[in-house]
Amino acid sequence: MDFPKSVPGIGLVNGKFADENIVTGTPGSLIPAAWGNNVTSEILGVITEAGNTPDEADSAQLKKSIVSLIANQTRQATEATQGSVKIATQQKVAAATDDESAVTPLKLEQRLLTALPLAGAATNLKMFIPADSKIATMTADEIIVSTVLGRSYRLSNFNRTINLAAAGAGGTDNGAVVANGYVALYAIYNPSTATSALMAVNSTGVVAPRIYSSTSMPAGYTASALVSVLATNAAGQMRVAYQMGRQITIENRVLYNTTVGSTVMTGVNIAGYVPPNATHVGLYMSAMQTQAGIGVGMSVAPLASGAFQVATASAAVSNQFSTTSTSVMMPLLVQQTIYVTFANTNAGGFNIVTGSYYI
Repeated sequence: MDFPKSVPGIGLVNGKFADENIVTGTPGSLIPAAWGNNVTSEILGVITEAGNTPDEADSAQLKKSIVSLIANQTRQATEATQGSVKIATQQKVAAATDDESAVTPLKLEQRLLTALPLAGAATNLKMFIPADSKIATMTADEIIVSTVLGRSYRLSNFNRTINLAAAGAGGTDNGAVVANGYVALYAIYNPSTATSALMAVNSTGVVAPRIYSSTSMPAGYTASALVSVLATNAAGQMRVAYQMGRQITIENRVLYNTTVGSTVMTGVNIAGYVPPNATHVGLYMSAMQTQAGIGVGMSVAPLASGAFQVATASAAVSNQFSTTSTSVMMPLLVQQTIYVTFANTNAGGFNIVTGSYYI
């Protein structure tokens, strides 16, 4: 619609209608019937489209009709009716209770990623260190890593090497390795370059967190997950170990031995054999009767109270020397500590050996 500019002698001034000027004798603009009818029909079309009946006395009818048409076009969409739809916030997507809002691909991806398993979850994770070394390779079908804010990533076909003589991605976080201590290994990830690596962190005397939280992460790497904790030797090398999943098998080491027992539950510090992150320790226990027929026995428990006692090795064959042994994977309810007690105070030969632990 436009002013009737094409009508000859219409008398428009600057393209618009003008009143008659009696003083100057300038005539007013003409309004052709066709143009007036077209304008009126166009207005009436809006009014009737909105379902209203034209009313000559209602000067606000056009506005009300336009508002009504807009409202009808922007009604809330349903499964059966077209209309507008709100975009859900990330909080609503996470809550999963709103059935009237739309989810964008980005918010859906973020929700799915936060729904992944916890950082450190891995499938078919393996690492083999056949001789003490500063270099080792870890493989896994997949590893879940996360940022400290909870953004998770799935690392598929993981195959990365750690070198304790290097620093940064593929080496240590600060270039330092503690001899005769423990080193935590993290799978780390740079989302910008889709690059993953292993990184070693000193964890002697401290429990390594599930997600790396220090400030020494290589530039661009924002996601991580604890995947291993290993012992180091005097040269700062990783000791012989074989890891499958969260279980780490090490060379057998005697962590306790004595020839005289005590019936008092006694704590044994095993910090020199398993790391602070160890949740379970594999124990091999043996008790030897060194005096014919007197009987001896040894038990272990994860608490000083003796609760949850998990294994007993006893030897009491009459009139002869005898020995017995047993194996158990015991939970470490007190960090790096097991508790030992004996059936009596008789002399004998008692040994506890460890060859594995879980983190």
